[in-house]
Amino acid sequence: MLSARIASDEEKRCKDDLLYFLKKFVKTLDEHDTVDPIKPLPMDKQYLQDLASLFLTEPLLLIEKSRQMLVTWLMISCCVWDAQFHDGRRIAVQSKKEQDANAILDRGKFIYKNEPEFLRIAH
Repeated sequence: MLSARIASDEEKRCKDDLLYFLKKFVKTLDEHDTVDPIKPLPMDKQYLQDLASLFLTEPLLLIEKSRQMLVTWLMISCCVWDAQFHDGRRIAVQSKKEQDANAILDRGKFIYKNEPEFLRIAH
């Protein structure tokens, strides 16, 4: 269990530093791995770091991608971070089908539920 001061420092750092939040606290679900399906978001990949930086600076971001690049996980992680640590945000998720959009929202819920308790309690 973290001390209240350390938890507060971690919470502030998460709020102020998207990359820190992504690297330290975001977990993904690898549906192909039945042994160890919960994994950290692999923020050692430079393209994911670049996309996260663009999330912070661009008012509209369109990304052409292929499957298995973790871009959807990254973008919903950025949206979770924005909603969790910044008041008054309006965040929309769009996909070709409503079922696909719901699946993306489920990923956001998974990210939130797998955060440390001190972050969930604070927000």
